[in-house]
Amino acid sequence: MGIFSKRPLLAACAVFLAAGLCGIAMNTELRRLGMLVFGIGILPALACMLCFPQLRRGFFTLLLCLSFGIGAFFLSHMFFDRALAPLEAQSEPVSLTATVTKTIYTADYLTVCTADVTQFGDRNKRFSAELNFEGEVDLEPGDVIAAVADCTPFSTDLYGYNQRNSQISHGILLSCAVTTYTVVGKQEPPFFTRLQSAIAARIDRAYKTETAAMLKALLIGDKDGLADSLKRDFRRLGISHILAISGTHFTVLLGLCALLLRLLRLNKKQIYFLLIPAALLYMGISGFSASVCRAGIMALLTYLAFLLGRARDAYTALFIAVCILIAVHPYAVLDVGLWLSFAATFSILALSELFAKVTLRAGRAERLLSFLFHLFFNVAVTVAAFFGTLPITALCFGETSLIAPLANLLIVPLFELFLYFAPFAVLFSGLAPMVHLTEWACTWICRAAAALADHDDLVFSLQQPAVLPIAVTGVLLTLLLLAPKLKHPRLAVLPAVLTLVTLAVYIPLFNMSFTAADRAVFLTEGKNDGFVLSSGGETLYIDISTGASAPTRRAEAVAEGLYDPELDGYLPTHYHMRHINTFNKLAARTHIKRLYLPPAVRESDYNVRAALAATAERNGIEIIELVYDTPFAFEKCTVTLAEPQLLKRSTHPVICLLVTADEDELLYLGSSFDDTALDFPAPVSDAGLVVLGQHAPITKHEFSLQTDGILLLASEEIANFADFDSEALVLRQNGSFTYCFGKTK
Repeated sequence: MGIFSKRPLLAACAVFLAAGLCGIAMNTELRRLGMLVFGIGILPALACMLCFPQLRRGFFTLLLCLSFGIGAFFLSHMFFDRALAPLEAQSEPVSLTATVTKTIYTADYLTVCTADVTQFGDRNKRFSAELNFEGEVDLEPGDVIAAVADCTPFSTDLYGYNQRNSQISHGILLSCAVTTYTVVGKQEPPFFTRLQSAIAARIDRAYKTETAAMLKALLIGDKDGLADSLKRDFRRLGISHILAISGTHFTVLLGLCALLLRLLRLNKKQIYFLLIPAALLYMGISGFSASVCRAGIMALLTYLAFLLGRARDAYTALFIAVCILIAVHPYAVLDVGLWLSFAATFSILALSELFAKVTLRAGRAERLLSFLFHLFFNVAVTVAAFFGTLPITALCFGETSLIAPLANLLIVPLFELFLYFAPFAVLFSGLAPMVHLTEWACTWICRAAAALADHDDLVFSLQQPAVLPIAVTGVLLTLLLLAPKLKHPRLAVLPAVLTLVTLAVYIPLFNMSFTAADRAVFLTEGKNDGFVLSSGGETLYIDISTGASAPTRRAEAVAEGLYDPELDGYLPTHYHMRHINTFNKLAARTHIKRLYLPPAVRESDYNVRAALAATAERNGIEIIELVYDTPFAFEKCTVTLAEPQLLKRSTHPVICLLVTADEDELLYLGSSFDDTALDFPAPVSDAGLVVLGQHAPITKHEFSLQTDGILLLASEEIANFADFDSEALVLRQNGSFTYCFGKTK
């Protein structure tokens, strides 16, 4: 195919991207060394260009690559060392002046806003930050505030999610906990912000919540109003990309503009000239996100090439678009969405070039063949995009959808049709027939997606040890075959096919080997405990908490580490009011199969239990009613939950839990275990692992374990207070411990 041959600018852009990524990973000294090495390389390149005219093209390409590499290292140094590092190192409270841009979350106890900071301490600095206020505050976009705040970097591991990279990639550099503030003025929002708000307000006035959220996501890139259940269904189907504005949206909406301009009898040059401001306007309305800018710049380069009479090359436009985006906004190099968009687009372009050489003869008999060919091409596009983005998906998300090719064939075309219709739905939102038709279409598409997503085990893990090396090797081999001009270009597909076949064999074999042993992961989050039980490829979260959402988030991350992207079961050992909201959110964002409900003990338990059951019925989750002190089976394990013991000296009941698997036992006790319903001492002496949890008042005790048993204390507070003859392991705050059943026997 020779994608990289005779494209010196393309090669230079590739070096720019590679050097930019390397620069982010390096410290200051290594980055300076890289700039020096690249700089020294320019001198021999210039000399060779002067001495060897016949090789001038190759040396010119090398010179471009070296120059672009220096530019990437320089940008990385200026933005990540000179600008970001001092901000993240700030440890003392600092005064700042900022303009509120958006309210993200508001509740009785917390308000979260984004703001453009103009004054940071005694320095004039311009950057965006996340402002956290205690309680509910009355701030609107455009309010200028003077505040004192404690500034901290974002977390790099928030329940398995790199919050820092995500926020910085959008230009939000710090999280600031505001202690005091005053409103000192009002600033007019930017033009595009006002226009976006006006469109959003028009949509909100005319349509119901679900339809309005979908229209705003597709047209202006505002996904805040989308329901968690809708995001869950689209994630499970592998079609979340259609909710982010990308090349498809530009093609559809600018295609509509071109069609309207043709009706005015304008020629092609006039149409392309008018499409340039239309593309810029749409980029601004949709928020200038990385994927939007990538698609928009590619469209602009295509229009400009036509107007200037130059050859249009999609590969060069793609690479230049990403380079321009990173040069203007270097923090975008951390945006996973940008790299997914880039890799998917490149893969589709390469596949399209291969299929472009296939010719079909005209005729009645060939119509069926042509239809089948186009159907196969659509499937191949999905597979190519999956393969091209596989290393990024495995590294950043660790999961993918099994049904993605089918969903892309069935749901994505419906959304493309809806995209053609969406602008008219906004323009004519005052007409009742238009409103009814739009809401019907949106509801029907969302129901189709929900029905397709309502199946078990649609999402599988990509976190197995060899998945990333296999994926990277396959992609690199494919790129090596795409670079030269091959006699048989279709050979470039061979590494991709071999990679996918290898993964299709390796992942089930690894999962089969991993699930041969049953495991339990004990986790603590603050003063809450929990277990993630893994057996037979399924995971059960046993929630020993006050119903807080943080332990449940931790449990989901733990399940992903056990190669199960979705929790299969949820068991609250006792009831708190907060369990209602936590389970509502859990059922909305993931596909829970079963809810295990123990009997109610306190009067308040009946309402909580009924609310959990109602949520399960509404989401099609199987309800399993438990009986205290009666074992129930979870795959190859047996779980016994004793009746919680209520103490006058504590609001938390004392929990006793026994898990049996592979002739081994795990015993969980509240640290006040003499108050449990357990018949001592036999269960303690027989267990391979005894956990003293913190969801109970601490009491001093003594007992002994079996010879090779493990005693695990949930916190250092328990270890400091208690006195045990046996040696004990102690978890640090928010720690976890993995136990493999049968290994101690």
